[in-house]
Amino acid sequence: MALRTVAAGAALGAFAAFRTSEPAQCRKSTVPAPKPTDPIFDFTYKPFKLGKVINLTSDTAIFRFLLPNADDVFDLQPISTLQAFYQEGMGGFDQCQRCYTPITANGEKGYFDLIVKKQKQGRMTEHLFSMKVGDSLQFRAFHYKFDFDPEKWKAIGLIGGGSGITPLLQIIRGSLARSPTTKLDLLFGNRSEDNILLKGSLDELAEQSNGLFTPHYTVDHVNREWKGMTGIIDAAKIKKTMPPPGPNMRLFVCGPDKFMSNICGTPVFVAAQWSRSNPLQPFAAIGHSNAQDLGGVLKDLGYNSDMVYRF
Repeated sequence: MALRTVAAGAALGAFAAFRTSEPAQCRKSTVPAPKPTDPIFDFTYKPFKLGKVINLTSDTAIFRFLLPNADDVFDLQPISTLQAFYQEGMGGFDQCQRCYTPITANGEKGYFDLIVKKQKQGRMTEHLFSMKVGDSLQFRAFHYKFDFDPEKWKAIGLIGGGSGITPLLQIIRGSLARSPTTKLDLLFGNRSEDNILLKGSLDELAEQSNGLFTPHYTVDHVNREWKGMTGIIDAAKIKKTMPPPGPNMRLFVCGPDKFMSNICGTPVFVAAQWSRSNPLQPFAAIGHSNAQDLGGVLKDLGYNSDMVYRF
């Protein structure tokens, strides 16, 4: 999951300096320059209060954190995350940090939401699920080595499993906001139709996309009548829903460790560096994933590392 600090440039003033034949005292602007404001998110950890917890399943919840002011606008560029941090003592193993992609759309005011699945022996998720409304957690922004410009491609394919939908949702929103022509297809696997995370938001985006975005769902277990696909994401489903390999497409993939190993050939020990109980994530965890040669189902289907970005 080299990173760039999120920063908002200070305003330069109402008027640029210029030369005229007028006396200097006449050329001086009478309009005061706006006061610079600090960015909400940058590379420095800052505390944010927990405002609400919304339980989705027995082990998954939305955590709503409040921005400093109710009128503050949430804004985070695609291919970026917020890194959560807490410290219980003075030593390195008393610290814990994890990167999460907010599910909040840019432009929302006053808050940001994280959808989190509780991990067995996951120190950060255990801490999050023990927090009470009003408690604070520190966050900073992480931007990655990927210049997201959807207009570079005719088609974008997104393959996700479970809570791996979060960075893919960010890409969907970013592409629909910036490109009127790029086609997006999402192949999204979940345990059952009752556990399809953020299905309402995804379906709404599809309805508003003028045909640019199409979600394809598959579930492991069917509890009632289900018209979508069933079973795990495999070569047949990918071939049916994703853009074929080529120079004008891009795939983005995110999911659990075994999912990434099967789809992309990412070694489980590599993915585990940022998804398990290690107190501190590697500095460039996502970079480790993409540094590995592409393998798995995608390689068998003819894709290569230049066509696929792995979270």
